[in-house]
Amino acid sequence: FARLTDVLESAVSATLRFPPALSSLTVQLAGLLSPVLYGYSLSEVSPAAAVAHGPRAGKVPLLLIHAEGDEVVTVSQAHSIYSAAAVPEQQKELIVVQHCHHIGCFFK
Repeated sequence: FARLTDVLESAVSATLRFPPALSSLTVQLAGLLSPVLYGYSLSEVSPAAAVAHGPRAGKVPLLLIHAEGDEVVTVSQAHSIYSAAAVPEQQKELIVVQHCHHIGCFFK
């Protein structure tokens, strides 16, 4: 996933059948509690930000492998990480596995 909040909003919406606005509000409220309960902000959990601005951004090659049919973490998240990566095009690659779902390809 590119940002934890995006995955949480999708999960809240799907699980509780909340409309997107209410799912977003629920995750925002959870985000207020997270630093108190766990010591970190939900917004700090962002692989997209890490590959763009983290201490190793632009210094190491990037390989992403993602399932096309993943409904838990959509393939758009992988594209977001790929686009955000601070490495040159020749040092990053995104492989999208066709006909596969969330981690399902690893168990075939």
